[in-house]
Order: sequence, then structure tokens, then C-alpha cells
Amino acid sequence: MNRFLRRALCALVIIMAVFAASTPAAFFASAESENLSVGKTYGISYESPIDNAFPNKKYRAEKKLTDGIFASQKSYADKALATFYRGTVLYVTIDLENVCAVDRVEVHALHQKAAGIYCPRYGSVAVSEDGENFGTVASFDNSTLVRSSVVDFVTADVKLPEPYRARYVRVALASDVFLYMDEITVYGSKDPASAKSAGADKKAEDAGLAKPVDGIGNICLMYTVGNYSEKELLPYFAYVDAEGNPVDTMYDAMLFLPSGASNYDFTSPSGWDRYIEEMFGEISGMNLTALDKVVSKYASQVGLPADYRYPVFLAIPKLPDSVEEFTEFDDLTPFNLDSKLTIIQGYMNKMIGLMSGDAFKSLELKGFYWHEEQIPYSELSYAEELMKGFTSYIHEKGLFALWIPYYCAPGFERGKELGFDGPCLQAGYAFDHSQSETGDSKAAACDDSAAQAKKFGLGLEFELDLSVKDFYKRFFKYVHTAYKTGCMTD
Repeated sequence: MNRFLRRALCALVIIMAVFAASTPAAFFASAESENLSVGKTYGISYESPIDNAFPNKKYRAEKKLTDGIFASQKSYADKALATFYRGTVLYVTIDLENVCAVDRVEVHALHQKAAGIYCPRYGSVAVSEDGENFGTVASFDNSTLVRSSVVDFVTADVKLPEPYRARYVRVALASDVFLYMDEITVYGSKDPASAKSAGADKKAEDAGLAKPVDGIGNICLMYTVGNYSEKELLPYFAYVDAEGNPVDTMYDAMLFLPSGASNYDFTSPSGWDRYIEEMFGEISGMNLTALDKVVSKYASQVGLPADYRYPVFLAIPKLPDSVEEFTEFDDLTPFNLDSKLTIIQGYMNKMIGLMSGDAFKSLELKGFYWHEEQIPYSELSYAEELMKGFTSYIHEKGLFALWIPYYCAPGFERGKELGFDGPCLQAGYAFDHSQSETGDSKAAACDDSAAQAKKFGLGLEFELDLSVKDFYKRFFKYVHTAYKTGCMTD
């Protein structure tokens, strides 16, 4: 080989080395691997339908996820980004047009936590040759990344254990609030000869609607915005006639919880103590104290035995997520899973003590309610462990745990797995959202919510907002949906 040819080859090697150092790894997936998805069509679906619950955020078909164009700026304003809203899990099904050998999938998403834009918290890849039977072949976990405050693009590089035969590739992605993506790229070979066929996933069965908790099927939420007197509590305990006389039982139990309008400060022991004092109403003669008197006075009149004790549930308010938000819990820093459980268990024990003995002769503490209506995955690494610790401690005490997340709340489908005995789901249809960016809910949101409750083993929350012009029509929809689904049979 002459010296000129040697120099040319050396120069070529150097050029190639520089090119490799500055080119994404995806470019060199493998000798045969190529981008199979660019220019291909895809379909979008959601685990939890959003068209009725958030009509302004419904998906409008476009081709951004497979057009080969990546965002040039780390901003939700970049036109290359496709936008998705909630839905629990987003499914993107790409049609490769022919059966290929797929070996890798790449998901490129923006993460901007302050704007409610999260990279997918988790995801999976399923493949199919016929578009009907899909088999999951790989997954990824971004649970640490969703807590980051850094604005950046996150790439989920999902390598399949081996090449799989696929015409259709379905990528499932957690969608907690906003999900902004510019590309989903499928890599592999157009020749499927040596690829493996994936088996079909087992069809998941509905868990069915939640069963009554210890025979308690209908619980009324008593928001302690102020104080309930005996007169105000009577129609919730008993059905009263036109003259105000109790003639039958009404709700099976009551759940006392703080309202957002209550202005309780739960960043310090003094705020918790004030809430407990007002909820028990020992000084004012209101709330639980008033309810105890109502039950004692009217139980026999509505056909209940003389020794009857009315079931009540008490709320555990949301603790702040970080120690910086606390004002008086310095002895429990660093603020972590153990310290939070110590605080929660301490207040549960305090309330259990106040309910014991003869303090309330006609009331029985049945359990506690977890007040936060979502799982804060983006804030706490131990969010699920905290809730499991809460339910586990309640069960040790022989009591029951309740939770009522809202429709599409992060983690709402995990209620049973986290140990809740009576998780329920809010539809949100009762409220006027016409001025919000998501749009006013449609009546069918109740049906969607009931379907999700049935799928994951939850009950239903009936909501009522008297300030809404058509409140009766909205409330009737809840009742009708509950009747149709078999949630309300008696």
C-alpha cells in the first residue's frame, strides 16, 4: 500500500471517529437496524377516556410522532411536539405496513415539571403481527426522572431482549398530567425471517365495583368548612318527612374531612390540633359531639336498636411534601417516610383515644380517610410506601381505610393494591369547568368514571354543587349511571 493511500485511510478513520462521537447512539443501532417508523401512520387511545371529562384536550390527529422532526428547543411551544393530556396511560400504535423484525424503540419526550409536563413515568412496548393480538416484550421506568426540576428532553431507549416479528408496535406510556413528545422511533430490519413471534398478553378482567366496607355501602362526606349542629346533621342520619320528623335511616355512615375553605394549617401540630378540636366539637357542642346526640335521640325512632353505634370515618389531612414547608416539626428532620408515618400514626392514635371509652356513646370509629386525592409521584420517591404504611397501620388497629381520587388522578387505579378497603372515584361532572382550559365535562364523563371504577375495583362518589345552574340534572346523571352499572341496587 503506498503512503498516499495509507494517509487517506487514516484520515477516513479519524473522520469516522469524530462522526461517531458526535452522532446519537441510535444512528448505530446495529449493522442491519434501521428506522422502520419514519413516515408511518399511528393511532392514539387512552386507558381512561378523556373526550368527555376534558373535552378541550381531546386528541386531534396529526403525524408529529413519526415525521422524523425533533424539537429544536426545550419548550412546550416548539411546534414539533405532540401534546397529550392525562388518560392514565396513553397508547400509541404504529403501523409499520409490513411485518418486520423489531429490536428497539425510542421515546423522546420533554420534561418540564413546573408546567405539569412530565416525561412518561413508566412505559412498555407490545408487538403484533395482526393488529389484534399484542404481546408485551419490554418496559422501562422513569419514576426517578419525573421528580427532577430540570427542563430537558428525556429519551427512553427500550431495547427488546431479541428481535420480534411485528407489523404493529404499541407503546404504552404513563400520562399523569401533560405528555409532550416529538418522536417515537421503532428500529429493526425489514426482513423478519430470523425474528421471533411474541405471544399474546392475557386479557385483563374487570375487578368489579368495590363492595360495602363492613356492610357500609353509602357514606356521606361531611366537609368541616364550619360546624354542624344537631339540626343540620339530622337529615343525613335520618330520612325526614315534610314536617321534619325522622321516619327512616339515611346514610350508613359519615366521613368528616377538612374542606379547602377551612384554612387549616397542616404544616404544624397547632393546625392539626385545631382541626381535631373543631371536628370533635367537644367545646362547641358541634360536629361529632352533635352527631352523638342526634343518634342517641333518634336511633330508636328510625328502627335501630337501643345500643346502636353509628359508624364514622375521620380524615388524615395531607402532609406537606418537604421539610421546608413545615414550621414546627423540626425534631423529625430529615423529613422522610419514617417521620411522616410517625406524625400520621401519632394523630391517628390521638383520634382513636378521643373516640374510645364513653366519650361518644352512640358513635363508633370505623376507620380513616386518606385526604390527598392523587399519588404524588412527581414529589415523593416513597409516595406509595407512605400510603401502604397508612393502610397497614389502620388494619393493625382493626379499622378500615378509605380513599377518593379524582378521575385520571395519578395512581388512582392502585387503590386496592395500596390496601384501601373502600377506594372510590370522582367523576367531576357536578362542577362547572366551562372557564377552565380543559372545558366543561360532558354527562358521559360519569359513565367513563363508572367504567374505570368497575375495571379497577373502586366505588363511585356522587358529587353535588348547588351553585351550578343545572345541578339537579347533573346529580341525576350520577344516580342514573350508578343504577345502570349496578353500583346502586337498593
